[in-house]
Amino acid sequence: MGSGNPQTITVSGSTFHASGGNGIQISGSSNTFHIVRTSAVGSSGTGYGLYEQTSGGNTITVDHSQLSGTTGSVLVSSPFSAGASQLAGTVSTGTATCVASYNGSYTALSATCH
Repeated sequence: MGSGNPQTITVSGSTFHASGGNGIQISGSSNTFHIVRTSAVGSSGTGYGLYEQTSGGNTITVDHSQLSGTTGSVLVSSPFSAGASQLAGTVSTGTATCVASYNGSYTALSATCH
């Protein structure tokens, strides 16, 4: 997902299961991404549920979703917020905020998603 011009992109009620790579891969900058009621699984090799290809500049929110991968659940540089979501695997972000979110073992994540 991505765009050359600033856009707001919403993914809702979807399931992504990569057979090789990342569940959701973001490119571009100055975009706003909303991931709602979505499951994204990255598998095989260095797979993330959510991966940002660019070096930041986006805004990313995740709500009532599940993100997981063979390497980690999230690898992004942009500001990242998750609410009521399962992040099964390591979360690597610049600035992160998690509320009512949990890991793959259903253990609550801290406010910084760890």
